[in-house]
Amino acid sequence: MSFKRLKYDFSNKVVVVTGAGRGIGRAIAEAFAQAGANLGLISKTDSVIKTAKALSSRTKTLAFSGDVSDYQFVKNSVSATIEKFGTIDILVNAAAILGPAGILPENDIEQWIQTINTNLTGTFLAIHEVLPIMISKKQGKIINFAGGGAAYAYPKFTAYACSKTAVVRLTETVAQEVSQYDIQVNVIAPGAVETDMLSQVRKAGGEVRTTVTMDKPVNLVLYLASQYSNHISGRFIHSKDDYTNFAVKMEDDLYKLRRLPLR
Repeated sequence: MSFKRLKYDFSNKVVVVTGAGRGIGRAIAEAFAQAGANLGLISKTDSVIKTAKALSSRTKTLAFSGDVSDYQFVKNSVSATIEKFGTIDILVNAAAILGPAGILPENDIEQWIQTINTNLTGTFLAIHEVLPIMISKKQGKIINFAGGGAAYAYPKFTAYACSKTAVVRLTETVAQEVSQYDIQVNVIAPGAVETDMLSQVRKAGGEVRTTVTMDKPVNLVLYLASQYSNHISGRFIHSKDDYTNFAVKMEDDLYKLRRLPLR
């Protein structure tokens, strides 16, 4: 594979990142700050406040600590970001929880449902609140997160796998709904990065297929948020894919959830 060397400038762009308090979400926030973007950072952990403060010397930031599955919290966070910066250009939905581990009968029911609410409903709510202003401008970028289990079975983590698979289909569907407004919506498989979540997977005996360094998913997100990817929408892309060389016209079912046709 031959990735193109690209320079990113997000000066005067407004980016909302969920899950920005730690892990990949925080690394993405730092990358956007370095590229000049103004940031609305959302996380369930109070560490998002420290992240925003650390980045405030580079750019303008807002921090919101709360649950992404709480509609009123998401609505208020997006509204405050628009009030502060006047718009939202890019949304990155990185917030997620692993959920209960073990075979399905062993799973705690409330934890299972909360995993769906956080990973799927949380993604939906952020998109729901951000899309109106993107549609009004006829421009925008949305990058969602899938991951383990979205492209294959993921034993011991049914809630996580189901939620992430649903995020892929949500992405593909919304991408078609907003294509007329020049809004690109994509979903990434970041690969297994050495984060707290990956430690939880290993501890529970989960399968780890493709480990990558933090820069891989970060670079993919920057690419999909940039003008270089205007020809890509409704796709499910891994951080190790040769995405900078994707053709302007792609086969309709390539890089999408699909079933194999009968031969």
